[in-house]
Amino acid sequence: MTTVSLDRHTQIVPGIERELKNRTSVKQTLANTVSMAARGLLKIKRTPEQLIDVTLQPILFTLMFSYIFGGAIAGDVKSYLPTLIPGILVQTVITTSVVTGVQLREDMDKGVFDRFKSLPIARIAPLSGALLADTLRYGIATTLTFVMGYVMGYRPAGGLRSVVLAGLLVIACSWAVSWIFAFFGVIARTASSVQGISMIILFPLTFLSNAYVDPKSMPGWLQGFVQVNPISHLVTAVRELANNGSFGSDAWISLLGAAAIVVIFAPSPSRRTCARREPDGAAAVLHRVPVAGVPGSQPVGLRHGRSLTISPIRATGSGTARARCSTATTASSPSARTAAARWRARSSTT
Repeated sequence: MTTVSLDRHTQIVPGIERELKNRTSVKQTLANTVSMAARGLLKIKRTPEQLIDVTLQPILFTLMFSYIFGGAIAGDVKSYLPTLIPGILVQTVITTSVVTGVQLREDMDKGVFDRFKSLPIARIAPLSGALLADTLRYGIATTLTFVMGYVMGYRPAGGLRSVVLAGLLVIACSWAVSWIFAFFGVIARTASSVQGISMIILFPLTFLSNAYVDPKSMPGWLQGFVQVNPISHLVTAVRELANNGSFGSDAWISLLGAAAIVVIFAPSPSRRTCARREPDGAAAVLHRVPVAGVPGSQPVGLRHGRSLTISPIRATGSGTARARCSTATTASSPSARTAAARWRARSSTT
């Protein structure tokens, strides 16, 4: 084994002699996730307008719903706030998680994930890092909702500790739900379609719940849906924590539902984003190029739009050579097929 010594403590082993592994350790996965999360925070820093929705939506929704429905439902605005604030909080933060799928689709369209595939990082890191960075958005929306409610006269009876716990519960459940929208971001073709599909699902779930009104005023068939609606369980859990300081059965149901979502939806986006997609109709060609130090010509394949280049590293005692292979994706286009045909003609003449 050939090594290069920088000092007495550090030795660098050439890449051709390193033992490569197909799996990453938990430590490396966590480190890669944190690095990708830092990338997401850097994007927010450079484009702060991404925070407009999480800063304005809690304020606007709290003002509109409290002054429009407060008098009709509870008699006055202040009496309606203990019911409204938990509902506004859940709706705002859950709706904010849609941005995860939209940004994921935009990154894939720009080719960013093609670059991630070539890096020696955990396969799930680009996704888990982006979702971890989005928890900052959820935290901002949660804080502004409670602050706006406090300014309007809302005083949670459960105390500050219960309010913080309620906020963490909403952030954890929203992080889990964002894996669903990440899945939509992978399977959809455009970012606008991701947003459209997500809103079609979210609007019935958030409004056909106990977030704003008592379900007893609804028709019987609708009450059955509201009782099994996962948003209703989360809203009830937040209300019990903020207003009573109790961690009830609805909180446990919400956490179990969040865990089930992560188990079901987390593996699929990571597999799909890192899968090697082969272009349709790409030419399959084998041509030969001379390689210095190797007897004869070495076959270099252009297979399904992916070109393979072989370059020698060093010769062994038996006269053979160890080679390093690198792949580069080529477009399945008329120009690529024309180039492949030229290589085929050149190899046939040689």
